[in-house]
Amino acid sequence: MDITNYKLIDCGQGRRLEKFGEIICDRPAPMAMWEKKISQECWEKADIYFDLLTKTWKGEIPEKWLLELGKVKFMLEPASNGQIGVFPEQSQNWEWIDKKINAARQPVRVLNGFAHTGGSTIAAACAGAEVCHFDAAKSANTRARINADLSGCAQDSIRWITEDALKFMTREVNRGNKYEAIILDPPAFGRMNKKIWKFEKDMPELLRLANELFSDEPLFFLLTSHNTGWKTSDQLNFVKSSVPLLLSGRVSAGDMNIAGKGNTLPLGMYLRVEYDLN
Repeated sequence: MDITNYKLIDCGQGRRLEKFGEIICDRPAPMAMWEKKISQECWEKADIYFDLLTKTWKGEIPEKWLLELGKVKFMLEPASNGQIGVFPEQSQNWEWIDKKINAARQPVRVLNGFAHTGGSTIAAACAGAEVCHFDAAKSANTRARINADLSGCAQDSIRWITEDALKFMTREVNRGNKYEAIILDPPAFGRMNKKIWKFEKDMPELLRLANELFSDEPLFFLLTSHNTGWKTSDQLNFVKSSVPLLLSGRVSAGDMNIAGKGNTLPLGMYLRVEYDLN
């Protein structure tokens, strides 16, 4: 996927310097504990800077701006948590989703959970899939809808759900709904109202529900996570114990990294399982 509109310029000392279109952004990267590779003078050219202590953005802050990554378009906007509305490390997965669905050559129903601002949803919908997109955050779903419109997705190709993952997936199981492809990007830790999500505690139930939601002719399963301290082998072993369907598919796993000037920023892991859809 062409992501020339995005560039990791440098990372180090707990920060990352990125270029999103024409906007250069300096924001936190706790995993980047090494030294910076380029001069401080270059870092000071950032248009916007997120101050971790005050939880505020500084500089010439744009209200919104458009970023195009391949087929997926995003309306970016600096948020109070240091995010701006796109996760470029996922671009390799968007390309893979597009290829898998196009190669299927028959209708594909996709369930995309913890779907954030919609990158995977849009990649699947643009490839011709029928997508159910769910996230507990109303603000994330609002931005995902905007991104889907910008990307030219058919309005009836995406079903939008704002709800807790486990509650919604339980209802889907009870309704008898099935999906050929399931995408999940759960956080290591999350809080929504009084509900607390913890990866190690809640993932077994999430994966059990995902297993029940697969159709009799599954196409793929994609799990991405950002658990610091975990290895891809840890994630694979964790999932294997909860999703028996994995044993019948082709499994691949790896890191989601972005290369900068002399530094590579680790931003999570992916686990893919491919099945032969007849």
